[in-house]
Amino acid sequence: MEKLVVFPLNNDTEILIKGLKENKLYQVVAVSSYIEDRSRLELLQKKSSIYCSTEFEECLTRADAIVFSENTISA
Repeated sequence: MEKLVVFPLNNDTEILIKGLKENKLYQVVAVSSYIEDRSRLELLQKKSSIYCSTEFEECLTRADAIVFSENTISA
C-alpha cells in the first residue's frame, strides 16, 4: 500500500481524502497545508485520525508519495 501525504488542504483534497478511505492501493497518512488552515487541519485530524500539520517536512517523513493539488478557493 502506497502511503500518501496531501498538500494543501482544500475542498477538493478533502473529497479526495474521503474517497481514498476504502482504497486498498493508497492510504492518506498525512495532510499538510498553510498556516491559515491550522484550525481546519485540527478538525480533520480529530475526525479522521490522519496526521495533519503545517510542518510539510514532518508530513513527508510519514509517506512514500505526495499529492499536490491546485490551491483552489475553499470555504
